[in-house]
Amino acid sequence: MDVHFNSPDKIVCIFAAGHSGSTLVSLMLGAHSHVFYAGEFHALPSWINEKKNCGCGRSILDCNFWQKVNREYGKVDFFLYPKQLPVYLRFKNSAFERFMCKTQRALTYHSISNPFFSPLRWIHMSSWKNMVESTVDIFRIISRLTDKSIIVDSTKDYQRIYHLYKAFPGSVKIVFLTRDGRAVCHSNIKKKQYLMKDAALQWKNNYARAEKIFSNIPEEVFFRLRYEDLCGNPLLVGRNLARFLDIDFEPQMLKLDVGVDHSVAGNNMKWMQNNTIKINEKWKKELLPAELQQFENIAGDMNHHYGYPRPNDLLKF
Repeated sequence: MDVHFNSPDKIVCIFAAGHSGSTLVSLMLGAHSHVFYAGEFHALPSWINEKKNCGCGRSILDCNFWQKVNREYGKVDFFLYPKQLPVYLRFKNSAFERFMCKTQRALTYHSISNPFFSPLRWIHMSSWKNMVESTVDIFRIISRLTDKSIIVDSTKDYQRIYHLYKAFPGSVKIVFLTRDGRAVCHSNIKKKQYLMKDAALQWKNNYARAEKIFSNIPEEVFFRLRYEDLCGNPLLVGRNLARFLDIDFEPQMLKLDVGVDHSVAGNNMKWMQNNTIKINEKWKKELLPAELQQFENIAGDMNHHYGYPRPNDLLKF
């Protein structure tokens, strides 16, 4: 996609699997005086449609900040017609919409990752162009209203990130976040009742496809971060993140206090008081040996690629 739009100074997109610490990273960044944490911005239409709460604690329909954004946006009253706000391809209210979404995402992936399918790009181009334009229009309004030059979007979707970058490569930075895949699978087993084989395959495929798509983006655009390293040395990671974004490190980044929060979606951590940065490794005690072996068989190589020990190595710690 070669169409470019004016944008905020920087948009920081976080890529990760769910339950990998993206909210933690977002809160650290959002605590900086120059940064606005938008949350999982793709969820804005569904958040409005379902009358869920803004990060400030009020219903998003009653939030004065989002009311101002809606008024300034002007193209559509997205409080009345949230489905007409094309900030994402997923608004899955029906089986047909889910089918169309999966089909379009499959076409997008193959047209980017495989030159043989590149002629298919015209099929999905207009939808992604509308997504990029609407997202950036709203981010521009947010920057103006808050006087903050950096927007953090923790949507975590590699296709969305790819198209945002291609639309304005000079502004987008990507935090590529990993967490031990066994920890991620443990969370999905507990919270979504996944089987290990399904959780491991989903984790593996998500990162494999993202790496394939992101191979079209220069490495200097990325800040590669492991959740465990953040928890082990938050001061060092905070300083390195600030340097990556060309801003000064601020001590409040370690307190995870974003002040008045108007983020969308994300986990409940953002509503908790006195958050601290500490590692969660319950998976080491709660996953069964058979589950650990199953993960190793399916996704062990990729997990090891990101620097995580094999099962036999865990016994040494």
